Formats: sequence, structure tokens, C-alpha cells
Amino acid sequence: MPHTAFLLFSLFYIVAHAEDSTVTEIENAILKQCRSIRQGKLTLEAKISGINNAPVNDRVTTIWFDYDKNKVRSDVVNHWKNRDEPAYRIIQCSNCERPNYWVEYQEKPLTNAVTSITLEPLTDEIRKQRLSEIFDPRMLGIVAAESTVLKNYHFETEVNSSNREKPNLRRDRWKGEDCWVTSFHLNTVSRVFCELWVVPSRGYTVARNIMESHPGGKTYRVAVETEATPVGNSGLWFPHTCVCETTNDGKLIRKEELRVTSISLNEPIEDKVFTLAGMDIASDTPIASKLPSGESHVLTWTGASAIEHVNPVFIPKPTSQASSPSNRNRLLLAAAACAFLATVALAIFFWRRRSKPPTG
Repeated sequence: MPHTAFLLFSLFYIVAHAEDSTVTEIENAILKQCRSIRQGKLTLEAKISGINNAPVNDRVTTIWFDYDKNKVRSDVVNHWKNRDEPAYRIIQCSNCERPNYWVEYQEKPLTNAVTSITLEPLTDEIRKQRLSEIFDPRMLGIVAAESTVLKNYHFETEVNSSNREKPNLRRDRWKGEDCWVTSFHLNTVSRVFCELWVVPSRGYTVARNIMESHPGGKTYRVAVETEATPVGNSGLWFPHTCVCETTNDGKLIRKEELRVTSISLNEPIEDKVFTLAGMDIASDTPIASKLPSGESHVLTWTGASAIEHVNPVFIPKPTSQASSPSNRNRLLLAAAACAFLATVALAIFFWRRRSKPPTG
């Protein structure tokens, strides 16, 4: 009997650890597929709607990336449906034009201002606060979030996360294909539940990703449904469509429908696309730049190169000699001397009047 109990315990231990091993293998396969994508260019069309399917934004995003060189450029055309403004283009580029610099350019018309190019040193703060249009496209489907907020996450937010409880694993079917389903709770204050549906036959892509929490007793749920297709002769799979739905207590409050219209992966990317010369920016556009020291430096984009800016509107006027500190000090001293001499003259005048003998 003890021998039988030992065998049963051993079998249970082996099965449990085999399941752990399978979860690890599945998640490693997901990350291997994503991280094997090093260069690429893709264009995404997205339609975003809000409560009651009210249109919010139509956007077309083209992304160039070369992670071996740590360069990413995003070129976005926004058409806000709930704003009284025309569609406009935004360019953001990380590690572009100059080493460790970033670029931003908006073609949005401005009132009482001139559209300019931003060219400044790239810092961690800039990455977090300013580069809102740049995200890693390899993250599509890996996290339960729409594309506009993927910049706030990383590969191991859910997959292979060190901040979660022990995952569960089961087999299932997704659109007629075998898949693995992993589920777990993240070790967060609100105990976020995650469920990922992984399809091995499609390059271990995450076909369904669900994240659910219960703030204030309500059920907040984000569900992403992704359908991947093979990309050319690369041997890689990548999402062709990606639908993200956000619900609050079962009510749809936001939806993003994204479609990849063109894509190339692991093919060389011209360095020119990461320079101003490759961004199709109009000539005579001013450049608000900064030197590595932080000092402002104004340039002009000619359409081919950046030159020193010559428009007096953008260059501070030189301080006139009359108002320079040294001349101002000399003027103050001269005024003080004049005032002193005038005071002395008046004192002598009144003293002589008092000392003069009366007449008649």
C-alpha cells in the first residue's frame, strides 16, 4: 500500500511538472517568434469607436523598425471623428537623424504659430512621456490592449511574467485549430485575470488574449482577437487583423479594429527613412533643436539638409549696446554723478544766498 501511494504521488508530481514544462515551452516559443523579428515595415489601418459604437478616430500608421540599430519611426495620419479638424500627419522617430536624438513633426495647422520640427537628445523621460505614437508592433496580441497604449507594456507583462501566480494549462480549439490555453492571475492589487489562446500551427501566435479585473465590484474586461497569416518567404507569422474590445460590466465602451495592409519582415531597411531627408517634410520648415548641453539651437530644413536659421522671427534679437549690462552700468553711474553734482550746486547756491548781507 505505501508503495502504491508512492507511485501515485510520483505520477502526480511528474504530470504536474510536465505541465509546468509545457507552459514554459509554449511561452518560450511565443517570445522566440516575436524576438526573431528584427527589421520591418508595416502599414496598419485602424478604426476606433467608443460608447454606442460612436466613431472616435480613423488612423493609418506606417512603422519602420530596425531593432539591431535601435531605430523606430512611426508615421501616423489621424482623422478624429469627434473633433472639428481635418486629418493631419504626425511623425515620431527614435534614434533618428543624429545618434541618440529623436524627431517629431506634426502637419496639424496651428493658430498664430508656425509648424516646426523637433530635434532633441533622446532621454528615458522623452521615451516615456513624448513618444506616444511609437510602439513595438511585435506586441500586437501579446498583451490585451489596443495598439495606442502598447508602448506602456513589454513582452513579459503577461507571457512568462515573473509577477503572477502559477498558470493553468488546457487544450482547446480556436477556429477549428488546436490550441493551448494558459490562464493565471497577475500579482497586482486588483488581481488581474489573464487568459491566452496560443495556436502552434500559426507560429505560436496568441490568437485570443483576455484580461479581466473587478475594480469597485464591476467587471472590467479587455479582449483581443488576432488572426495571423504567414509573411512572404520569411517563415514568420504576423497578425493580419487585430480586434480589441473593452467592456465595463458587459457594456462595450471602446473598440479598435486594426488591419495590416502591407508588411515586410526581416528585410533590410534603408537608413534614409530614419533621417529628415526620408520623411517628406516641406522645405523652409524651421527646426527647434537642442545641443547635447541642452542649449537651444534653431535650424531650417531646406528639403535636403539642415542649415542655420536666418529668419529673425525665430532668432532672438541681439541685445543693443544701450541695454547691455556694461553700458547700462555706465549710464547709471553717469546719472548718479550728475545727480550728485546737481545737489552740490544747489547746496552752494542756497549757502551763498544766506551768507549775502541784506541790501537797503
